Amino acid sequence: MVVSRVTRRETVRVLVDDRWIEGYLDPSPKEREYLIGVTHWVTGPSVEGLFFERPRRLGVLMNYAREIGVRDTVRRIRSRQAERVRNRRFVACGIGRVLSGPADGKEHAEGAEVAFVATRAPLCADRVAVHEALVRRPASGVPPAPPGTLLHLSHESGEPALVSVAGWSEWSGIELDDEAVAQAHAACAAVLTEAPWGEASRLPVAGDTLGPAGAGVISSSRSPRRGRPSAVLVGYGNYAKTTILPNIRSGLDVHAVHDIDPLQLGPRRAGGDVGWSTDPNPEVERFDVVLAAGYHHTHAPLAVEALTRGKAAVIEKPLGTTHDQLDLVADAGAAGDGRLFLCFQRRYTRLNDYAREDLGVPEGDPIDYHCVVFEEPLPARHWYAWPSSGTRLVSNGCHWIDHFMYLNAFSAPRDLVAESPRKDLVSVTATLENGAVFTMVLTDVGSRRVGVREHIELRARDRTVEIADGRDYRAESSRRRLRRTSVNKLDAYRRMYRTIAQRIAAGMPGDELAADVLSARVTLDLQSTMLDRAERTEVPAPSQALRGG
Repeated sequence: MVVSRVTRRETVRVLVDDRWIEGYLDPSPKEREYLIGVTHWVTGPSVEGLFFERPRRLGVLMNYAREIGVRDTVRRIRSRQAERVRNRRFVACGIGRVLSGPADGKEHAEGAEVAFVATRAPLCADRVAVHEALVRRPASGVPPAPPGTLLHLSHESGEPALVSVAGWSEWSGIELDDEAVAQAHAACAAVLTEAPWGEASRLPVAGDTLGPAGAGVISSSRSPRRGRPSAVLVGYGNYAKTTILPNIRSGLDVHAVHDIDPLQLGPRRAGGDVGWSTDPNPEVERFDVVLAAGYHHTHAPLAVEALTRGKAAVIEKPLGTTHDQLDLVADAGAAGDGRLFLCFQRRYTRLNDYAREDLGVPEGDPIDYHCVVFEEPLPARHWYAWPSSGTRLVSNGCHWIDHFMYLNAFSAPRDLVAESPRKDLVSVTATLENGAVFTMVLTDVGSRRVGVREHIELRARDRTVEIADGRDYRAESSRRRLRRTSVNKLDAYRRMYRTIAQRIAAGMPGDELAADVLSARVTLDLQSTMLDRAERTEVPAPSQALRGG
């Protein structure tokens, strides 16, 4: 993205332990948010269960090193360590002045003093974006902050009214409860008026902190490199840092990175080779490639925009979280001349070639697919559990459903059955028109020693292929063992991104759009049957571990 060079007022200061660190980008307020320059801040109860946080034990590191290798283990350690500040979140009460607000129905004008409740804030920051429902006029009785100063206090007690809104995000698809909001504002007013402001830390802020809002953007200092397609990455999570970026850079020029969370991006300086932004909607027309790796429900809109504009869309799973989203993707693919590349790494594993050879069936003939999958239990407030993300069938189970569809040349579905007999368990059966049968048990009960575990059996005629953890392969017929081998479980990811980057750079076609959309529809249809069955039989719906909300 080409924008003006960053200035001092376009960065945010964040309190990290006892250090006041400058260089974080402004959050980009959403349609119903205010951007507020803070003068008073009270750090309230901590918000737990937002992110995966790995235990720091030597045994865990050794397990991962054996599974994926030392280099990739070190890469993941560095990525997780960089997320330490991001992981520390709190409910915060504060006072500040409005820098910008909603375009429609704005209740508070620029420059107005307001009180706010931030539901997933850092320890302290001098700018914050807050949903309009959580912004009100401040109560009287709070002493003004000295010029150029932010007053900061910590409030240790866990106010129930504040805890009730802890971790909420507008992206979640969960509407704020009016009563909970009213109670949170009352608790916030009490905290602010009763706080011992004479004991507050006085954190210095730049003189223009209450001036015009920053853009939430730091531009690249260079032009896109010739000879390589320019790309924008949307979503700078651990997966993007450790798996996407290292494997596409040889073929694509990643010229900009967008993530809505300034803490995820970390402190940034102007003048680097890569531009940084908190805007969730990049100017797609400025790039050749869009890499979508953010919240699941944001993938389809980015794909639609890229396809419509004739760009290459590299989309992480899932392609969409609703049928309406899939309809829009299909329409954009039919009307535009863009290319879609859907990132299911099991399509790219070398084990597929072995399996086709060992099973001895022509392409399109039925291959039965049976799997048992362990997925790690989600942290209580993890975004995979949001209603906007769908159930674990969409967030996780889509991997194995797609692999089954891929091995069967995307034959149309004939019969789909899914149920959740227990809140931590999903059982799926699917039959295709070519006669292939799929069964899956997806659970989050079991050992978490090395994360996701899977056992897959492929069956055709008198032959069986077993694949364990994406790594160990064994094939046999009724007469003899056919093959036994193993691969690095990350090899499929490397092959996928390098192949996609090479295909884009060479101007080669993307995926068959109809196949990608069909795979996503089968997953959504299975989710619907699971939820409908739970409703009809009055079985408790899957809990937060398996269903958003």
